[in-house]
Amino acid sequence: MKKLSILLILIFILSVNSFAQELRCNITVSSTRIQGSNKNLFRTMQSDLYEFMNNRKWTDHV
Repeated sequence: MKKLSILLILIFILSVNSFAQELRCNITVSSTRIQGSNKNLFRTMQSDLYEFMNNRKWTDHV
């Protein structure tokens, strides 16, 4: 019973601090193992993923 109480308290404390967070990601797409690949396609994909993850408004908080 004591372990359950401690676990519930920890879950509550951790959940209070994680309500809203924005992301700041670095994305790297590596195409070195793919033979005959279009390198420009992978650069574009990397750029698009970076823009999506970092410029999307994930919360309503300022």
